Amino acid sequence: MKRGQFHGFLVLLGTAIFVLPLLLAQANAQNLVIGVNVAGVQRMNGLQQDALIEQLRKAGVNTIRTGISSLAPSEGLINFISSAYKRGIGTIFIVNPTEGGTGLHTRPAIPPHNWPQPPMSDADPDGFRRWFSPLLGSFEALGVHLTAIEFGNEINNSETRNP
Repeated sequence: MKRGQFHGFLVLLGTAIFVLPLLLAQANAQNLVIGVNVAGVQRMNGLQQDALIEQLRKAGVNTIRTGISSLAPSEGLINFISSAYKRGIGTIFIVNPTEGGTGLHTRPAIPPHNWPQPPMSDADPDGFRRWFSPLLGSFEALGVHLTAIEFGNEINNSETRNP
């Protein structure tokens, strides 16, 4: 490659390195997922939930990640997710695969753990279906489409190693 060609190649390469990311960023900005974790919304009243959704919307959040447990009421969470969905905010929904399980080997909520810890060996597919199906039916009846369902949170934690 001659010196002039090499210089031209470097200019072209430099331009591509500078311009290509800008073009990709502009093309992908509309598909960019901006999300946050939310917790405890099932215990908020409707006005508090609406205020939080409005804050999230104004901040550009288009996806929330939250979970449910049989230990907490589901109605408030269903209302929150439905209201968020109607305002353009999708939900990644965390469910523990041991919900509806046998509970035979569940370790009690003792510090430093603030919740009971059932091992995966306590999972019961039929019990999970009985627990989860009505929940999904609630979203379906409201016209809510979940962005994703995450089975388990930090599945590598101690609950999977509990006997």
